[in-house]
Amino acid sequence: MPFTPFDLLDWITSVLPGPLITFDIDFMIDALRLMGLSVASTAKTASHISDILNFLATGTMAGVLFLVVFRLPGVRSDMRSGLESPSYREESHKWRTPKRFGQRPSWWT
Repeated sequence: MPFTPFDLLDWITSVLPGPLITFDIDFMIDALRLMGLSVASTAKTASHISDILNFLATGTMAGVLFLVVFRLPGVRSDMRSGLESPSYREESHKWRTPKRFGQRPSWWT
């Protein structure tokens, strides 16, 4: 099964312009040399760590953006619950227990 951060990096490298990818690789190699690490032995590990951290940072930023947008005053409350499908809302009343004590729902029997 593929690991999402690595697949995302493969897709990003095919979409972004070549000079930007080259700059990123050159920057990583310069940083490894500056720290006194062997480029040959640590480049792949550093790349994997960078992929995972970029994936986590992107997910965090997307979550924060989602919360900020849906807490704006002009956003309708029905848009906030837009992840629920209409069929779920129609069917959800069947699973609620009745308000009166002792009365059981029809699915209980």
